[in-house]
Amino acid sequence: MTGRYVGTIAVFIETKHIGFLFCEELDRRVFFHEAAWHRAVPPVIGEQVTFDLKPSGIAGLPDKAVDVRPSANSIGIGALAGGAR
Repeated sequence: MTGRYVGTIAVFIETKHIGFLFCEELDRRVFFHEAAWHRAVPPVIGEQVTFDLKPSGIAGLPDKAVDVRPSANSIGIGALAGGAR
């Protein structure tokens, strides 16, 4: 799997700095760490994002989302959550 994907933030646990997004194209949830998020404010559940996949590096664990960015369709949601970086 290569290329850019589109997904929706499904879960974000701010105290643990982790979350999951759902990607319809992959038909599954994908893990991401807050360090992969490119905004000054936390992600908002329901926000549409784009991302790349990177192997976890640990046998048996699924790929993780990296370079997670709000999609052009989510500009308004980010603004309501406190603005962009």
